[in-house]
Amino acid sequence: MNDLGLDKVLIYKLDPKTGEIKPNDPAFVKLPDRSGPRHIHIAPGNDVAFVNGEIDMSVHVIKMDVKGNKFELMSSASTLPEGEKVVPAFSTAECRIHPNGKFVYVSNRGYNTVAAFSFDKEKMKLTQVGQIKGDIKTPRNFNISPDGKWMLIASQDGGKVGVYAIDEKTGMAKETDSSVKVGGPVCVKFLAKP
Repeated sequence: MNDLGLDKVLIYKLDPKTGEIKPNDPAFVKLPDRSGPRHIHIAPGNDVAFVNGEIDMSVHVIKMDVKGNKFELMSSASTLPEGEKVVPAFSTAECRIHPNGKFVYVSNRGYNTVAAFSFDKEKMKLTQVGQIKGDIKTPRNFNISPDGKWMLIASQDGGKVGVYAIDEKTGMAKETDSSVKVGGPVCVKFLAKP
C-alpha cells in the first residue's frame, strides 16, 4: 500500500484463510523523500512492483521476493523528458505494465502525456523510450487491453477517452481516430468476456 505522505510502500501480510491483514516485517520499502508514491502495479510474476511518484514525477522499481520476505528499491526514473523540470502544475497519476512485461507506462498530468519505458528485468532498470502525446488534457487514468494492442487514455479535462494503438516492439503508442466522449473520465477498466 502506498503512503504518499511518508514516501513509503507499506507491506502487509494477508491470511487467505481468515482474511486477517497484519503489518509485515519488514513493514515498508522507503522511496526517495518528496516522491509521493501514488499507485502501484505488480508485474504478473509477482516479483516486481512499479510505483509512480506523484509529487516528483517519478517511477520506481521494487524487487519483491515474497517467499524470502525481501523487498528492495532497485531504481528510479523521471517520467519527464531529459532536461524537463517539475513544476507545481505537474503530477503523475497512474502506473501500468504492458502484458508482455517489457514496457511500463506512467501518466503525466499537467504535462499531458503518458511516459513510456522499456524494462530491463535483469538490471531492474527502466529506460524512457518516449512520451505518448495527442489530444490529452489531464490524463488521470489509462489502461492497456489484455492483448496488449490498445491503450485507452482518460482525458479528465478533455471530456473523452482516447484510443491509442501500441507498437509492441517499441512500446510507444499512437492516437487513433477512435474516442468516446465522457464527462470528466477518471478510471478505465477492461471487463472479461462473459
